[in-house]
Amino acid sequence: MIRHVRARLYGGGVDPQPPHPLLVLAGRAGLAHHPLHGEPLYTHALRALTDAVGPAMVVTEPGEVARVTREVARWGRDTRVFAGEEWWDVVRDDRARGIVAHDVLCPLVGADFIGSVVDRARLRPHVSFVGVQAVPDTLKTVVDGTIRGTIDRERVATVTSPVVMSGDVLTALDGPPPVADFAEVVEWLQERGEVELVKAPSLGRRLESERGIHLLESLDEVGHRVRTTRVRGSS
Repeated sequence: MIRHVRARLYGGGVDPQPPHPLLVLAGRAGLAHHPLHGEPLYTHALRALTDAVGPAMVVTEPGEVARVTREVARWGRDTRVFAGEEWWDVVRDDRARGIVAHDVLCPLVGADFIGSVVDRARLRPHVSFVGVQAVPDTLKTVVDGTIRGTIDRERVATVTSPVVMSGDVLTALDGPPPVADFAEVVEWLQERGEVELVKAPSLGRRLESERGIHLLESLDEVGHRVRTTRVRGSS
């Protein structure tokens, strides 16, 4: 099910200190291991996160730790794999840096976009930032089974990735923040401080099914052909 939050879109800046990078695989293993362009889907997300921020932590289910550890070692990525909330032990004493959480089901959110959201957060460390997309569908309000009105789509967005959690929010915690459901994470962050939403690229959509993987592959291939044609035409 696609989740939505009410949205405002903002712009950004630059600063050198990165938040802790966390790739969220937990609860997504069924779809995350399906191939996308010939590789397990989650490898695209891991590559983007590590290229943007540096060595990452992967949080997954206890039964997936051994498999994921073998896979990321084979790909040569400097990555630590944790089950459940074990990753918090690494972050706890340095949580003022914040966290940048990336959803593996947004595999084509690129390193450039993740880096740009992190840059915004560095300029405004008291604010949390979230990647979102516009809602293409018409949304209606329903009361007692009767359609009563249309919701302004300019005020609604679909949560994608990444989510950069402010260190100010994290330092007030006794335990780890929620990371499993990004829409719920946004609501949780909004209850604790300011949250700004950043428009994600079209390929940054969140996948909900195998059919969505095939569609995303097709869109990416079409975009690549268009970019290649433009480069050849300008040379």
